[in-house]
Amino acid sequence: MKEWWFNLNIREKQIVSLGVIVGLAASLYSLIWSPLNNAIISLRHQVQHNQQLLSWLQTANEQIKIFEQMTQKAVVTHNAGSWLSIVQNSLKQSPIANNITQLAQADHDSIKLTFEQVDFDLLMIWLTQLWQQQGLIVTQLTITSAKIPGIVTAEYILKPA
Repeated sequence: MKEWWFNLNIREKQIVSLGVIVGLAASLYSLIWSPLNNAIISLRHQVQHNQQLLSWLQTANEQIKIFEQMTQKAVVTHNAGSWLSIVQNSLKQSPIANNITQLAQADHDSIKLTFEQVDFDLLMIWLTQLWQQQGLIVTQLTITSAKIPGIVTAEYILKPA
């Protein structure tokens, strides 16, 4: 290799030296600088995403606190004997009233409901309203899908929160 180098004239040595320098610079860029730069960009995006997620979680946390306060107020205003009548009255005002096949008091503070061929979305809306307005939560749940999409058979046990 030394012999080859010494046999080159000055112009060729300059071109080879320049090629080596350019090759080293390209290698350093592609092996060190570019991956580090890409990692920094990726971390900046991740930080921005995490800040947005934190903001959303803080908002959701405040909403949960509001719902908890609403639930606590609803639980205080009712006694154990009136839960069944509250659920019955709520069902009468709901579009899923025709789909209920069983409504019974399971324990002193729980209510068992069975729905046949009920729209899942309407059922979830009704349960959410029952939780928000009356403070009743689902403690047991069995859902079986029907042959029609969005239609289910559901069995619930509700209790005060």
